[in-house]
Amino acid sequence: MGIALPALMVTAQLSGTAHAGFTAATLQVNLTVTTAPPAAPATVNGSFTYGVSCVGVIVPQAVLTFPPPAITIATNTATPISTNGTVSTGSQVIGSNDCTFTQLTRPAAPAGYLWNGAPPDVLISNISLDDPPPVYEASFANQLTLPAVTGLANPPAGGSVSCTLMTTLGVNSTCTATANPNYVFSGFITSGCGGPSGSSPYITSSPILDNCTVTGSFSPLYTVTANVTTAGGTANCTSPIAAGITSTCTATASTGYTFAGFTPANINCGSASTANPYVTAPLSANCVVNVAFAPIAVPTSPAAAIPTMSGWVLMLLGVAMLLGGAFRVGQVRRVT
Repeated sequence: MGIALPALMVTAQLSGTAHAGFTAATLQVNLTVTTAPPAAPATVNGSFTYGVSCVGVIVPQAVLTFPPPAITIATNTATPISTNGTVSTGSQVIGSNDCTFTQLTRPAAPAGYLWNGAPPDVLISNISLDDPPPVYEASFANQLTLPAVTGLANPPAGGSVSCTLMTTLGVNSTCTATANPNYVFSGFITSGCGGPSGSSPYITSSPILDNCTVTGSFSPLYTVTANVTTAGGTANCTSPIAAGITSTCTATASTGYTFAGFTPANINCGSASTANPYVTAPLSANCVVNVAFAPIAVPTSPAAAIPTMSGWVLMLLGVAMLLGGAFRVGQVRRVT
């Protein structure tokens, strides 16, 4: 529900020496205060102060500038109280005037609200003194708004952050990060909306009493490619990978082959290794890892060995032959 404080009116008399029947003019200030978007009623406590500066033509030619007196309109409830102020013309006779009204000060916004800009100066031209005094009006519209939560992306090319508008006093806003192609969301930081967070969507702290920003950080994604340089197997690497994160590469040898090693083609990938799987260095650019395989050597069958006799065997055979010969000789002798 919106609230519009009733128009406040202040009258300031431009009075001077009578001249051809013209004696005075009435300048009136109209003040309004509204909330946007419509929200709960708010009470404005304090004073609105206005300055009035007039330039008049003195008969016949000279220009007279009047000091800017302050006109105060005080409010202490939702229903304002008005007071009067006076602008003096001095002792000169005025034929016509241009008067500029300026809103100088206003009360602090109620808790949970913010003033939306400041109303511009109001110029009233060709003010004439007359009898009865004519009324010239200067209107000032003051608007109370709810705080805004603004979503920002860092870097801007990395994605976007959208935050819901606050439509009720003292509620949360929800911010959602959307990464562009080749980027990944990496976290939120805020200025006055709450603490950091690594997840999306992000819900601000409550209540939000002032404008704040929620910045989503995005990291580039890098590709990691396994390049098999020889026949004998396959390899793959986890990809894409966010900046500052490592990738793991795994090699699988075919039958008859063995894994021979990983050799990064880019210095940012890391160092060569024979470990499998292979873990790259934290990435800062696209990465290529060369993978090598080698054939497994097939052993040849050795030639059949010719049995050989050791020296002891030969000696025993010699003894046996000698004994056999002596036995046969003895047999021959007994026969004869």
